[in-house]
Amino acid sequence: MQQDVDIVTVEPRSALVISVNAFSGGLAYARAGTGIIGAFRNWCEADFAAGTLVPILEPFWVTLDGPRLYYPSRFAGPPLRAFIDVCQ
Repeated sequence: MQQDVDIVTVEPRSALVISVNAFSGGLAYARAGTGIIGAFRNWCEADFAAGTLVPILEPFWVTLDGPRLYYPSRFAGPPLRAFIDVCQ
């Protein structure tokens, strides 16, 4: 999607890539104004409501219609098969 606006290019000095397990640390950096965090909207709703985070580029946010499950082979072991059955 492109809109009729000026294009601004920002070259970050560095990047911090975190795993889901370290999300709270990344969120703390974003709250402190150190940078931008990309996350699921529902993970940040309380911060948006409190004003500790500000949503940006909302017209470009992706809308998800639900989770997707991928496994690399057609064989699903018993734990994965049980999970798939519960989700269906």
